[in-house]
Amino acid sequence: MTTLDDKLLGEKLHYYCSSSSEGSDDEEESGKSIETPVASATESSEWNGLSRNTGPKGVIEDWQKYKQLQREQLEEAEKDRLAKFRQMAITCAADNQIENIDDEESDEFLLEYRKKRMQEMMAQYGNKSVCFGAVVNIKSPNEFLKMVDEEEKTTTIIVHVYDNNNTACLKINDFLGKLAEQYKHVKFCKVLTTAAGLSLQFKIAGVPAFLVYKNKQIIGNFIKLTTEFSDDFCEGDVENFLIENGILGNQSSVDAGEKHSN
Repeated sequence: MTTLDDKLLGEKLHYYCSSSSEGSDDEEESGKSIETPVASATESSEWNGLSRNTGPKGVIEDWQKYKQLQREQLEEAEKDRLAKFRQMAITCAADNQIENIDDEESDEFLLEYRKKRMQEMMAQYGNKSVCFGAVVNIKSPNEFLKMVDEEEKTTTIIVHVYDNNNTACLKINDFLGKLAEQYKHVKFCKVLTTAAGLSLQFKIAGVPAFLVYKNKQIIGNFIKLTTEFSDDFCEGDVENFLIENGILGNQSSVDAGEKHSN
């Protein structure tokens, strides 16, 4: 049985030969007994070098080289592991820096977005060439149609359809006068149901009503507004209703935009 020492120091091949005593003529040739050489196959080492050393010293040297190679491989693996850890640490630090940069960029983006939105609102409400500031009283269907067709494309027109016998209608007319002074670039109008050529049924069941136009198109149609307000509604309720439905821009935003543009 091969031992570890045999593996390290190598094994010698021993040949054994036995025969009968010398030359007896009557001995048959088949009586000769010859032992074949016995040799243990040396197990192959994991060392894959090109060494041809087969003696004890050569095997030891090969084994030492093999162990040295193992140590070098382990050291290289450790270096790679440390390098990866360092890279991960650098990446984490970089990610934190990127998050801070992203926060700063988000703030800059929001500021730029607000600025652009202000400019859009000023384009809508701040056209200095079109300024009203008072409620326009429409007296006939033709005047109604002309007012819608000939107004600037960017101008929002809010028409209050009312009846003189309706208390809520009269309150809204009063409120519109104040809103027209605040939103001078929105065209506020009022028209009696009879002047607009509307039916008696609309006079009974439809007023007060808002018809909203822009660029010759109706963009809002709100009838029986008393269902939207309480009995003691005020100017702020009417303004908020128009803002919430996208008809008016928030006046504080418009004022801020005007100050910014100046």
